[in-house]
Amino acid sequence: MKFHPLSLTILLSGAALAQTTPAASDAQQDRAQARKDFTDARNDRQDARQDDREGRSDLTEARKDQEQAKDLRQDARRDDREASRDLMQAAAAARNGDAARAEALSAEAKKDLTEANADRASARGVAADAKADRSDARKDFRDATADRRDARQDMRDARRELREARRDAHHR
Repeated sequence: MKFHPLSLTILLSGAALAQTTPAASDAQQDRAQARKDFTDARNDRQDARQDDREGRSDLTEARKDQEQAKDLRQDARRDDREASRDLMQAAAAARNGDAARAEALSAEAKKDLTEANADRASARGVAADAKADRSDARKDFRDATADRRDARQDMRDARRELREARRDAHHR
């Protein structure tokens, strides 16, 4: 059987193409995987930045809550002092026979003590909020660290895929 020279050339180039197609296909797949890994790394870095922002915001909230709790505790101490002063004046008024003044001062002292207790309860609630905000911030910063770790891994994977794509392209 005799082949035409052109058909032999086509046959040989087809055989060569059939042999290089898997390598070319591997190279394309490696490049596509590398693109995906680079995209994943970029997304992980964006997630890390977002987690950092949220963590800083949580810390700011925690500081504000802590300051508010401090102010509420100071208010409670002031109310306690006022109540104590009112009770001392009520006792002095009672000794001097001024029962009406003693009664009014006792009522004022009771009101001050109620306010002090309310301020202390509010301070406990706000301090708990501050604690929760700090906990959220720690979680956000841990998430950011994990996202950065994932991004580094994605970048390593992408570089490896590109090396494999170059190797596959050279082995055609």
